[in-house]
Amino acid sequence: MSEFRPQRRFPGFARLMAVPALALGLAVSGCADQAETEALIQTRLVAYSQDQLRAQVSELQNILAALRQTTACVTAVEAKPLYRSLQLHTPKDGPAPPSPSVLTDARKASAIEAKLITAFLVDMEPCRPSYGPLSVPANRNIAKVIDDTWHDQRDLYEQLKNQKIGWGRFNLETRSNSDKLSGALKALRLTNEG
Repeated sequence: MSEFRPQRRFPGFARLMAVPALALGLAVSGCADQAETEALIQTRLVAYSQDQLRAQVSELQNILAALRQTTACVTAVEAKPLYRSLQLHTPKDGPAPPSPSVLTDARKASAIEAKLITAFLVDMEPCRPSYGPLSVPANRNIAKVIDDTWHDQRDLYEQLKNQKIGWGRFNLETRSNSDKLSGALKALRLTNEG
């Protein structure tokens, strides 16, 4: 009969649990008084917190680097002369909201535009953000929001290419994706600060 061994599901859990176990062991053995025990616990908790903070900062730096790389890649792809005709249908980023005509354009992508969208999606694939492994839950949430937005936007291009939506709807949905991403990242930031 095999021995039951619980799976470790929480990285760092054993180390965190070692703090009270160590303190309890010291207190029971009589090797430490209350003040020494509390000081030891406090020292271990601070070290654990600093390790967690370093991990979170390191992962956030990886996410930020990935976003910078993605932005540079997307900008380079969008700047290709091949895709200029596609840009005629989409609003430019900036402080001014898109014009109503851009947001209500019911025209669907032409056959030539559909081929350009296919090429554009192929060129965009290397731009997909890549963060490396993420162990901090808040960082995984940030990455999920970014990845979901990437996939939603790619799906919009596919719908446009397959003439399921027109340019106006594409622009509205693109703006909605951007707003959702900004809102989700802001909410995550507020959650982490609070």
